[in-house]
Amino acid sequence: FYPSWKKQWEGKLASEGPDKPTGLCTGWHENGQLSFRGTYVNGVQQPDFRSWHEDGREIKCVYTTADALPLSNATIHCSNCLH
Repeated sequence: FYPSWKKQWEGKLASEGPDKPTGLCTGWHENGQLSFRGTYVNGVQQPDFRSWHEDGREIKCVYTTADALPLSNATIHCSNCLH
C-alpha cells in the first residue's frame, strides 16, 4: 500500500529479498489508475505484460533492430585468454 493507504500492488511472490513476483500481478498509481498488469514467471515479465501512465494512456514499447557490423567481417575475441 501507498502511505495514503491506497492499494499499490497485488499478486504473489515466489521469493522475497529480492522480490520475485509470480503469476498474475497488478499495480496501481497512487491516483488509482492502473499502472501495470501481467504475468510473471520467477520474477520475469511475460509477453502479456502491459503498463499505463498515471493519466491512463498505455505505454507502448517500440523497438527496431539493425546490424551494427557485417557478420562476415566480425570476429570474436576472448578477454580472458587474449586470443
